[in-house]
Amino acid sequence: MLLDDVLWYTLSMKRDIICKPSAFKHKITLDNIRHALDYPWYEGALEGYENKYIVLGTDHAGNLLEIMYNEMEDGALNVFHAQPCRTIYLPLLKE
Repeated sequence: MLLDDVLWYTLSMKRDIICKPSAFKHKITLDNIRHALDYPWYEGALEGYENKYIVLGTDHAGNLLEIMYNEMEDGALNVFHAQPCRTIYLPLLKE
């Protein structure tokens, strides 16, 4: 893994995260990714995939986001996707 391909960040006293550049494709900031991960409304395995998880949580303005990650061997979260939540994932909030 090349350091040029990965941006490293640490969540305060929670979980270490690695944000791939693709996590910022939809203009979601690191601070808002952290907020959604720190205060999830839903977190669970992404159906049909091994070691892929989805978090639904809000940014600082209260906008619902979808965050997707893999868990690394050391427990860090490898965030590869973040965007405003699509309607397809809203039923997860009822679980």
